[in-house]
This record gives sequence, structure tokens and C-alpha cells, in this order.
Amino acid sequence: MSCTLFNITAGGTTLVGYNFDWFSGGGKIWFIPPKGDDHGYFITTRFGRKFPYEGMNDRGLYVCQTAVPVIKSSISFRKKWAISTNIIIRILERCATLAEALSLFNAHSVIFGTALGFVMAHFMVVEPSGKSAVIEVLPGGNRVYPKKGPYQVITNFYLSDPSIQWPNFVPGCGGYDRFDTVESRLDNAAEISPSLLHGILEAAAMNDWRYDGRTWNTVFSNVHDLNRREISIVYGKKYGKARHFLLDAELAKGIHHYDAVGF
Repeated sequence: MSCTLFNITAGGTTLVGYNFDWFSGGGKIWFIPPKGDDHGYFITTRFGRKFPYEGMNDRGLYVCQTAVPVIKSSISFRKKWAISTNIIIRILERCATLAEALSLFNAHSVIFGTALGFVMAHFMVVEPSGKSAVIEVLPGGNRVYPKKGPYQVITNFYLSDPSIQWPNFVPGCGGYDRFDTVESRLDNAAEISPSLLHGILEAAAMNDWRYDGRTWNTVFSNVHDLNRREISIVYGKKYGKARHFLLDAELAKGIHHYDAVGF
């Protein structure tokens, strides 16, 4: 399993970089306008707009998940239940700040469908001010890792215990190498820009990686400016052909989507 996610803040600008990796292509970018008290937002997805991987709302709040190995997690029957993709939608609809997102997350028991063969995930929430945190769902309850310094990175191992490995482990599992690649590039960055982040995503991309009988590649390489609410989508590692969207302008068009295959 693979995916790479990071954010960095400098000079009053917060950018997010995200590689979504999978063993087949396809996907859509959905724009959902505000309704009543709910915020408008965008998401990327492959399996319909109820199952997003990432999204940003009209307040510039961003949330995303990346896969981690299955472990025993803590489920409270005194909390509302939410599947992992649905908690992303709830945060986008109802929250404007990191603090609000953490409060909403902790009010729910997040389930992953592991009995059906699905993996687990940890989550990153980022606000335009640069505050961010990673949330991991663990046997003793949720653990929150606030951002320390200008950036924060996750791939596919637990920050709480990096020694927990994927089944049928092969080199590349867990994304330890991708994590190191991103950290090294961010440590040496003189200034930040969408082009810098796309270059980092290219360096951390999956290229015909074999795992569990499948061949994995990077499908999406996305960069988002949370302050300007600008979205930059690269599909299929075509790094010179990024598609750019202004969230506010797209939300004004009403609910709609774009098919990434046409990018």
C-alpha cells in the first residue's frame, strides 16, 4: 500500500502535496457547493463522491487519509460511528479550523471495514494558518500528533510505532523511503511553491512497484494552496500538464465533477 502526504508553511503560505497511488487508474474531482450551514468543498475520489481520499473546503481547511497496516483499534459504542471516508466529508462540511476538526473526529468512532478486507488509515488535517495534525486510531484511542516546525509528513507507517509492518513485507512497504525523500527535499528547500511540491511528489512517486500480486503506480499528484484555495491536479504522472482550479469559482458553478482521465 502506498500514498505520500505532506504540508509546509513559509511566508504566510501553506501548501499541501499529495500522491495517491493505486494499482489501476481513473478518478474524479468533485465540487460540492455550500448548503445551509455546511461548507462547500472539493474532493478527489475513485469510487464515487461518498468515498473521498482528500478534500479542501471553502475555509481552506484540508483533510486527507493514507493507508496504514491493520491493527486492533478502539471503538466506543457511546460515540457516533463513521466510516473513514465519511469522517472526511463531515470535517469538510462542518469545520473551519483544526481545533474544530479534532473535536469532531474525537466525537466519532471511526471504522475501516477491515472485516471486509479493507485496510486502516491515519489522517492529516491542515488549516491555512499552517497548523496541522496527524490523527491515528489506536487500541487505546485516538492519538494526535501536532505539527512541529514548518512541515509535517506521513506515508504508510504509524508515527506511533513505525515498527508495525505490512503483511507480506517487501521493500517499499510502509513508505519509509518516500518519507525520507520528502523530508530531505523539504529540509533543503530555499522557498516554497507549487512547482517545488510537484517536484517532490515526482521524486516520491511509485513506478511499477509490485506488492501483493499487483503493480502500483502514482495516479494523482496534487498540490493545494490553502490560503488562495487553489487546486493543482496532475494525473498519471504527467507533471508538465497540471490542471488548475480555483475552489471558490468552481463552487459557484454548482455541484459538478471532472473526469481525471481526460486531463
